Amino acid sequence: MQQVLKGFMLVLMAMFISTNIGATSTTAPLQVQSAQAAETDPRIAAIARYNQDAANETARVRADQEHVSQVVGNLKVAIKELRAIKESDERRVLLAGSGSDPITEVLLRHRDSLPPLANQRRDLEAARTGAASAEIGRLDATEDLAGAERTNEAAEALIADQPTGHATAAELAPLFRQRADQYLRPLVSALTSYSAILAEEVVVRSEYTELLEQYRNFIDTHLLWLPDMPVIGERDVRGVTDHVGRYATRTFWGAIGEDLVDSFRFRPFRWIGGALLVLALALIRGRGFRFISKTPVPGSSTEAGLVNIGSAVLESVILAAPIPLALQFAGLLIESTPAAATAAPFGSAMHSVAGYAFLISFALALSAHGGAGERQLGWSLSTMTSIRRAMLALAAGFLPAIFVAQASLNMDGIAGSEEIARWAVIVALLVLTAVSARIFRPSHGVFSGVIAANPTGLISMLRPVWYPVCALLPAVLALGAAAGYVITAITVVENIARSYWVILLLAVGISALGRIGGAALDRFDLAGQLEAREEARFEDQLRSFGRLLLALVTVAGLAWAWNDLIPAFGIVSNMAVWTVAAGEGSARVPVTVRDAVFCVATVVVTMSLVRDLPGIINIVILRRFPIDRSARYALVALGRYLIVVTGIIVALACLRIRWNDVQWLAAAVTVGLGFGLQEIFANFVSGLILLAERPVRIGDLVTIDGISGRVSRIAARATTIVDFDNKDVIIPNKQLITGKITNWTLQESSVRVTIRVSVEADADLDSAVAGLREAAAGSAGVIANPGPEVLLVGFTSGSADIDVSIYVARPGELQPARHDLVGRSKRILTERGIAIAIPQMDVHVHGAPPLNANAPQGAR
Repeated sequence: MQQVLKGFMLVLMAMFISTNIGATSTTAPLQVQSAQAAETDPRIAAIARYNQDAANETARVRADQEHVSQVVGNLKVAIKELRAIKESDERRVLLAGSGSDPITEVLLRHRDSLPPLANQRRDLEAARTGAASAEIGRLDATEDLAGAERTNEAAEALIADQPTGHATAAELAPLFRQRADQYLRPLVSALTSYSAILAEEVVVRSEYTELLEQYRNFIDTHLLWLPDMPVIGERDVRGVTDHVGRYATRTFWGAIGEDLVDSFRFRPFRWIGGALLVLALALIRGRGFRFISKTPVPGSSTEAGLVNIGSAVLESVILAAPIPLALQFAGLLIESTPAAATAAPFGSAMHSVAGYAFLISFALALSAHGGAGERQLGWSLSTMTSIRRAMLALAAGFLPAIFVAQASLNMDGIAGSEEIARWAVIVALLVLTAVSARIFRPSHGVFSGVIAANPTGLISMLRPVWYPVCALLPAVLALGAAAGYVITAITVVENIARSYWVILLLAVGISALGRIGGAALDRFDLAGQLEAREEARFEDQLRSFGRLLLALVTVAGLAWAWNDLIPAFGIVSNMAVWTVAAGEGSARVPVTVRDAVFCVATVVVTMSLVRDLPGIINIVILRRFPIDRSARYALVALGRYLIVVTGIIVALACLRIRWNDVQWLAAAVTVGLGFGLQEIFANFVSGLILLAERPVRIGDLVTIDGISGRVSRIAARATTIVDFDNKDVIIPNKQLITGKITNWTLQESSVRVTIRVSVEADADLDSAVAGLREAAAGSAGVIANPGPEVLLVGFTSGSADIDVSIYVARPGELQPARHDLVGRSKRILTERGIAIAIPQMDVHVHGAPPLNANAPQGAR
């Protein structure tokens, strides 16, 4: 009984203590309450401490939730206001233009009032981290709640952890029920609401950051040709001095060190993983270079050339990767650290210059002695030397200067940052001027090989235009930066760097195609089925397609490189040419200049593909497969039709023309096909049947309406047959389907050659047959199966007729085989003493007077 009363009193006291702790957590010290509970029972004291922690956590979460709710509300208001300002400025620019002074002043004022984008990105990253932590806390609290609700198991676990207490499992179970209902359940509810509001904060901050970035890009784009700083002067010297003095303080470097430590603590595994990756690439660099230097020069094999060149370029990428990859990893990790305010501009600059560094490293790897440029791409020593010196100059001068410029521009509100950014940009552009003059030099630059190989080409003809532009553009930008156009200069430098990438990749591609193109054409072999002129036509088609592809890649690459430079590009490309109806009751959709350009490009590409498709398919694809010539031709023809249909559909789609808009035209065409164009339509369908069923194939020997010849072409309307006089006979496709035609080579390509030999009737016929069999067996082009046949067929006018038949493999060997068979037969019969019977004709004249032998000579 005393034990029961004692246990009951302990339960009441624990409930009283835990309730008071939860209610007076802000007034009573935790240490005093824990000590009072410990005097009663350590197990009950442990529950009381757990409850106190849950109550404190619940209070903190609710306070943070209220704060985050206010932040989210403020962000929504800011998004609404920023969107309204952005739309207003866009309307102003559309109506007045970006070059007018009032609009310029408004855009400059709005840009100065915008918050730093880097701070918003750090806040967004912190919000994502907080949302993840809150979700983890909610999951942990939910797990604790589930454990507390299993009161008996929880009590036994507590007894196991606290062996010195006196409370039993039955006495502790109600306390765990109270803990679940009064402390953990409110905590889970608070954490659930807090996690939801944090997730909403992430969404809202993402929207705000994206909108802010779009607005800043819009302003910078329309202010591209406007000065953002005064003309260079004494103020710049003072600003640079003050800014450089900031770097000389111990406080600055201490803050940088703390930011780096915080960044490592924030994401240690990413730092370690990035460092290991960079280290691994650095360790295999030497081995990769040895592989490149030992890779053989591509031979006549297309596959070998592709493998060698691809492997060498890949190894060059590996050689170039470590330093740019280290800059990229470190820059992103430092920039994304929420508390790294001092080091964040440098992290952003490292991230920005990583692309420049990779371009320089990749060009150095390609132009290294024994590298891919020398052994696989065929670059001359002077070209590689010029590229290598230019890249070393960029690495020594341009890269550090552009790093300083990017870091200074990211330091919002720090005195002297704009001035030092201007000086760094000027230095970078002067170095770029010297490098551009060297690397684009027609005699030793990246295009020297192309100019030497094709002196009458477009690149060679336009070098008086593109070389001065490439060499002097950075110098003009340097003068512009001195005049105050710093943002313009930075933007154009980024476009120049992308253009360098395009030019470098084009140089690699042109050199690679030049090395493997000859091998591809050398391996083009259709087992003797093609004539020399047809093979030459295929090669011309392949080269023509290569030039088209190169032009498209060049235009696309330069368009990508300079797309964001001039605002007029975007304005002109979005200008409406006409409008089309999107549907019944819907607004009309504009067809812009961009859509028209895409339509024209689609038509040009379609026409080029249709023209060059035979060479592409035959040389590049079908030569690898055991497909005969006629099947290849059928595939090419069907491919042409498919490309034409696809090109028409894509071109119409670019112009926003749908099936509903052209169905009336289709109906009219159908009626026309049914009446006036029925013969043309019939021939077209017959051509499709010929290509699908293949009763007549390219190269077949056919006879139709007394015309014999070889099929050379099956077009959409008619088929071309080359007769034995080398004349082209055009026959409509319908006639080949509906008329009678003899195809000598439909099932078998072998053709029979038959001659008739007449010998005198009293000759030794057995010897004659044996001699003719000998002549047939040794004739030129004769095949063994079916073998020669010599048959005695009859007697006529005192002679015996013998038919000699042989088979040749191809129709082209028919006439030479006939010639050889006749000659051999005559020679062998003569050697055997057997005379060939010559048909004789006796002429009897009735009713003529007899001749007078004594008549004068003139009278006869």
